Amino acid sequence: MTTILNPTPSVNVPPHGPGLRSPSLRDLLNIAFYYRRLAFLLATSLLLIGVLVALLLPPSYMARARLLALNGGVYDLQSGGVPNARSLTAPPAADVEQQLLESAELHRDVLRRELGNRVSPEDFEKQLAQFENHLKVSKLETGDVIEITYRDRDPQRAAAVLKTLLAVYFEERAEILTSGRVSFLTQQRDNIRSQLDAANGQIEAYEKQHGVVDVKGQIDSAVQLDGQLRQRMAEAETAVAEARRSVDVLQNNASHVPQEVELFRDNTEAAHTIGTMESDLFKLQAKRADLMSRYMATSPFVTQVEAQIAQLETAIEQQKKQISVSTRVGYNNFKDQVNGQLSQAQASLAGAQGRYNVLQTQVSESQGKLKDLISVNDTLARLTSQRDLLAETAKNYAEQVEKARVEQNQTMTSGTTNVRMIETPTVPRKRTNSRLLFIAAAVVASVLITIVVIVVASSMRETFLSPDEAERSLRLPVLSDIARRGAPEQTARRAFGRLIAAADSVPTGGQGKTILLLTGQNEGGMSMVARGLVEALEPRSPGRVALVHMEEEGDTPVEGSLLALRPLTKDAVVTVGMTMTRSRLINLFHELRSTYDYVVVTAPPAYQWFESVELTTVADLTVLILAAEKTRKPVVETILSQASYIGGNVDGLVMTGRKYYIPGWLYRVLLGRGTA
Repeated sequence: MTTILNPTPSVNVPPHGPGLRSPSLRDLLNIAFYYRRLAFLLATSLLLIGVLVALLLPPSYMARARLLALNGGVYDLQSGGVPNARSLTAPPAADVEQQLLESAELHRDVLRRELGNRVSPEDFEKQLAQFENHLKVSKLETGDVIEITYRDRDPQRAAAVLKTLLAVYFEERAEILTSGRVSFLTQQRDNIRSQLDAANGQIEAYEKQHGVVDVKGQIDSAVQLDGQLRQRMAEAETAVAEARRSVDVLQNNASHVPQEVELFRDNTEAAHTIGTMESDLFKLQAKRADLMSRYMATSPFVTQVEAQIAQLETAIEQQKKQISVSTRVGYNNFKDQVNGQLSQAQASLAGAQGRYNVLQTQVSESQGKLKDLISVNDTLARLTSQRDLLAETAKNYAEQVEKARVEQNQTMTSGTTNVRMIETPTVPRKRTNSRLLFIAAAVVASVLITIVVIVVASSMRETFLSPDEAERSLRLPVLSDIARRGAPEQTARRAFGRLIAAADSVPTGGQGKTILLLTGQNEGGMSMVARGLVEALEPRSPGRVALVHMEEEGDTPVEGSLLALRPLTKDAVVTVGMTMTRSRLINLFHELRSTYDYVVVTAPPAYQWFESVELTTVADLTVLILAAEKTRKPVVETILSQASYIGGNVDGLVMTGRKYYIPGWLYRVLLGRGTA
């Protein structure tokens, strides 16, 4: 025989067999009690963990507050207290307020107010995540009511944090509603104040740099000093001019005064008269020189004296022409007097000129200092005007900030136009994480998890526990169910009744029936099933039941020879080798049908010997033996797919070694209620 192996169970299972049935309560209970140890350990562990968690879990308290948010048009009383349609159809204000309460920036501000600057950025982020985990903002379905809750181990802190949150919320809401006007004005005011301080510092530094204290007073003093100096310089200039004129006159006069003069004449009374006239002429010339030193040349006093001198000289000349006299010439003492006056005038001129030069230098210095002071004053005036402008601007901004703060305070309270606090935060008295609640949750969780684990374990299990499970999985009828605690001799007729009925229903044309028993692997139970089936068939056909063992090392009958049967009680048993041709195998089964009414054939494990699978093509009824909790589903599917591939057929199943895990009392209760 050619061995064909097809271990892949991808071929569809033969379509014959009963329809799919839902698992019964008995199957479910059987599975549950099959995993009773796992279920007990898992449920007990989960329950213990839940109890420990309930006992060790720190208490948690929840503070609660509620806000009522309405559109501003609801409070419009201009229409007689009746809200207009637009305010009623506007989007819910609670959605906007809820977004403000859930904003991360609001939560950060609350934490900064609670913690300050004592934490690092990493710890702050952790605290923020914990804060947002404990905070819950939700909108109630009935009306525009926002419920805010905060959980904490300390009930006092839970209420305090919630109050801080609401306070910061109203502050930031006021800032948002005023479009940040207060912060903007405050920032502008601070900027102007900084510029004002800088301007004051610049003015002080400039004054220290140029050494001025009261620049206007210093300018007034400098102007007064400059006026005095200029007046003195003008006086000195006048004195220099007068001294220069005096020197010029004296020099002129000195140039006209002779070195020698006539001392006397030896004439008569006329000479005496001429002398007297000349003496008067000298007096007038001296007087003229004195007047020239004090007055201008065009002064009437000087011109009068000069006229008298001219008349006197004319008279003297006339008198001299009339007489002839002898004169005596001598040294002129008036020359020394004129020279002395000239020296005094030159000294006065030098002193006046020196004084004028000193005053001119002082006036120049005074002018430079005055110009510097005027430049400093202009710069200080410009800086002062800028400082005054900044001061006025800062004053205006300060007034605007105060006005904006008053407006902001009006919108910071809970009684604003469209937000009402209908429930203020109070200190909670009852903890939210009740121990009994945790224990109940642990019980429910242990039950649910245990059920899930049992379902997962059952779905991953490849063996079979009950006939119903095998029928649902393989879509083949279970023709015999042999429990582990029941002896085959005692239950043979009852255990193999369906199997015998299935064999009798196979049409064979009046010949015997061949029943092939197959196993997947060496799970055991083949011999027990074969002997039990033979014993069950014996009362139906005494002496006409045969048991044939197909083995690898058995004797192979030659063509046309008879089988050497050995008696086994009232039946016959024979061992036949499997190494034979297919025609000899068909003839062998035909001879067995002709000789016996029932022929029970056993073969080696089909999962290891494909020849056993080939026997399904010549047998009248093929039954696959399943060992409960041992035979694996992939093995059975491989055998079924191989049989279908070669044209054979597996008609049913026999389950051996099945255990009853449901307690007897519970099973009887279920039977009494008709639910098993």
